[in-house]
Parts: sequence; C-alpha cells; structure tokens
Amino acid sequence: AHTKLDRNTHIIMHNLNNNNDNVTAHKKTIDYFFEAPGQNKNMKIFTAVALLSAALVPVATNAQSAKFSAGWRTDDEGLAMATPDGSSNGFLAEKLATIKSAKGKELLIGLSGVINLLTFTQVKGKNIEGEVTAVADASVMGKVVLVPSGSSSTGVCTNENAIVAAPGMVPFSARKQILTIDVALTAEITDSDLEVIISGFVEVGLTLDTTAAHHFNFVAYDLESEVYDVYACWDGAASGSVGGGDGDYASAAAIKSRMLTVQAVRAVKTNDEDIDLSKGNLRN
Repeated sequence: AHTKLDRNTHIIMHNLNNNNDNVTAHKKTIDYFFEAPGQNKNMKIFTAVALLSAALVPVATNAQSAKFSAGWRTDDEGLAMATPDGSSNGFLAEKLATIKSAKGKELLIGLSGVINLLTFTQVKGKNIEGEVTAVADASVMGKVVLVPSGSSSTGVCTNENAIVAAPGMVPFSARKQILTIDVALTAEITDSDLEVIISGFVEVGLTLDTTAAHHFNFVAYDLESEVYDVYACWDGAASGSVGGGDGDYASAAAIKSRMLTVQAVRAVKTNDEDIDLSKGNLRN
C-alpha cells in the first residue's frame, strides 16, 4: 500500500477587533488538509503576530495584592506548518495573569500546554540508485515575560524592556523524523539464455501524530515593587526536506489547552557572596 499526500491550501487574512484593550490580533490562517489511508485531518495553522484573547480565564483574589494568580485557555491554535509547497512558522502571545510583587521578591511561574505535533515522511526508492531520505521537523518552544500592568501588548515577547523569566525560551516539545530507503535487489540467473530486468520502485510512508501535556517552571527574580502582566510566549517551527531522489514530507505544530500559574515567593541566597542570581543560584 502506498501512502498518498494530497494538499488543498488556501490563505485567509483575518483582522480581529473589539472594544477590549487586551485583545488585538492580525493573523494569517492556512488550512492544511492532510489525507492518508484511514485518515482525514483538517489542521488550521495560524501565524499569529499577537493574539491576546478575551476568552482567557484569569484567577486571582485581587490583582493588586494577590499572592497567587492564574489563567488558562482551552481553544486550539496552530503555530506552524511545512510542506514542499511552502512553510509558515508563527508565534502566539497571551496575557494569562496579573500579579503584584513586592520589591526584592520573586515570582514562581508554571507554564503548561497540550501540544500536538504531526510529521509525515515518504520516500520512493528505485533499484540500485542509492539512498533516498525524507526529513520532517516540528517543535513548540515557550517562555514567560513580564511587563508593568497596562503596558502595550505590541511586540511584548521581543520587547527589550520586558522581564524574561529565567531561564528564558525552552523547548516544550520537538520531533525530528527521518525516513530512509535504499533498494538493492539482485537476481540469480541459472540460464545464460535468459535476460532478467528488475524495474519499478519501492515506496514507504510514515506518519506520526502525537498529543501530550508538557510543563516547565520559570522564575522572575529580584523584582521591583510593581503590578505585572504575565505573558506566555509560544513559538512554533516546522520544516522538512527530501534528498537523493523522490519523496515527500509534511509537518505541523499546534498548541491546545494551556495554563499559566504565578506565585509570589521569597528566594533565599546561598552563603556564597559571589552568587549571581542570573545564573540560577536560588533556593527556597
């Protein structure tokens, strides 16, 4: 059986506007239809310049004095896709919490996300013509940034004045799928009057579609007395390649339900006077 990949790709530009100052978006949507035996997937891929949703669910006793704050989303957002016809890598910025910090205190921030990665590779090998390799990559990275409450959301994830919670950008989920075929068929001829011709090809395809929840803890340290908006910044990437002959690939990355929790804490330094907090030398 041969795995077959058909595509129907179109681009729709969306401008989302409403009266909520926390909601701004300008995103390109690519509907990618992936079809293989027994499958029919319709994955929406969003390249998000900034998406701060009105549908987020914040939890805090009082943003001005809360010791704990949290927010979550349950919708699905595509972040990246790639096929031989083209690729689209994007990011998603969401304000999920607001909390007040006293001077010199730290914030312990947990970021979780349910991540879906799809990778497809297909290779076609002809006899004694060498290896054919197809590669498909998909990944989702994440980080947390803080800005004074009420600051502009434009470019918040790359804002030089924003506080990036340690250790910065980390991989939440990543996969590199490599499929190689090398056809070397031979025939033993016992009758010298016969001529044997080996023709045709061998085609192999592999699809991996995984969904799982991932979590990482971040720390924002030695803060000024301020009320902070806390943003989750997600980066998606997808790519692929075919070398040595005929083949195909497709990859996509999406984020589903995600949650951010923030707790005000007081970190204790070690006894070493030369401790550098920026290198992770904090302990409770």
